[in-house]
Amino acid sequence: MLQAAVTSAREALAAGHHAAVVQALQPVLPASVEPDGARAWCEAQTLLAHACFGLARFEESIAHGRKAAEGWHALGDGAGACRARRLVAFSMTESGDHAGALAAARAAFGVAEAFDLGFEALQLIALMGSLYERLGAFEAGELLLLQGLSRAQDRREQPMTAHRCSALVTLLISAHEAQLRDGDTARAQATAQRLATHSARLSALGRNERNALHRAVQLSNIGAALAIGGRLDDGAAMLAQSVALCRAEGFGAVAMKALLRLAKIRLQQNLPDEAETAADEFARWLDRHEHPQAREDLAGLRGAIAATRARPAAARQPGDEPPQAKPRPDQEFDEADLLERLALIEARAAR
Repeated sequence: MLQAAVTSAREALAAGHHAAVVQALQPVLPASVEPDGARAWCEAQTLLAHACFGLARFEESIAHGRKAAEGWHALGDGAGACRARRLVAFSMTESGDHAGALAAARAAFGVAEAFDLGFEALQLIALMGSLYERLGAFEAGELLLLQGLSRAQDRREQPMTAHRCSALVTLLISAHEAQLRDGDTARAQATAQRLATHSARLSALGRNERNALHRAVQLSNIGAALAIGGRLDDGAAMLAQSVALCRAEGFGAVAMKALLRLAKIRLQQNLPDEAETAADEFARWLDRHEHPQAREDLAGLRGAIAATRARPAAARQPGDEPPQAKPRPDQEFDEADLLERLALIEARAAR
C-alpha cells in the first residue's frame, strides 16, 4: 500500500501538485521504519518534505526531511540523504533561519563529497548561492549560481537550467534593491542590465515548465524583473498570473512574495487602493501559513500604503517606496573553496 502511494505521490510532485502528495501519503505512512519497507518509507518522508515546503508548512517539512535524512543514511544512500538535507535547508531559510540553513546545506555538501555525488553537489552549490543572497552576500551568491547555471547548460538539462536561472534572477532582484537602498546607483544600473538578460532567458526557458510550483516562482521573478526594467503593467500582469497559480495549488510562500511585489508596483503607480487589495490577500495567506519574514514584510507594506495615502497625489513620485532592508549576519563566505571542492567531486565521479 505504501509503495503504491509513493508512486502516486511522486507523479503528483512532478506536476507540482503538492496537496495531492500529502493526501496520498499521510493516511498510509507508518510512524517508524518497517524492515521490509525502509526505502519506500524514506522516499515517502522525502516527498512529504517537498510537498510541505511548497505548501509553506515549513516545520512539518523540516521534520519529514530530518527523518528522511536519517533513514537514507542508515541505508547507506548518500544521494537520498543529500536530497533530504537540502529540503531541510530550504525550509529552514523560509522559516527565517538563514544561517542554520547554510550550515545544513554545507553538511549536505559534505555528504556529497564523501560519496562523490557530482549532481547532488552541483544542486547544493546552487542552493548555497541562494542562501548567500538571503544573507546579503550577493557577489558570492551570484558566482555560485552562475557556475550552477553554466554546468546545467553543459549537461543540457533544461528543467535544471530554468531552475538555476530563476534562482539567479531572484538574487539579482535582491541585489538591485540593496544597491538602491545603499545609494549605489551605478552598481544598481549594472545589476539591472544583468537582470534583464537573465530574466529574458528565464522567460524563454519557462514556457515549457510543467511543474506548477516552479512556474509560479518563475512568473513572480519575471514580473519583478520587468517592473525593475520600467515595464510596470507587464510586471503586474506576470505577478497576477503567479498569484492565480498559487491560489489554485495552495503555494503560500510564493503567493505572499508575489503579492508583496505586486503591491509595490501598485504603489509605484500611485494606486494605494490596489496595493491594499494585494496586501489584504497577503494577510489572508499569512493567517494560514506563519512566516516570520512575511509578517515583517506585511507590516512594512501597510506602512508604505498609509504613507502613500497621507501624501497629496500631486506629491507622490512613482518608485519612491524604499525597499525593505535585509539583515546581514556576520558570516564567512567560502565560494572559491566550494567551487574547488565541486571540481574535485566531479572529477572523481567521472572516473
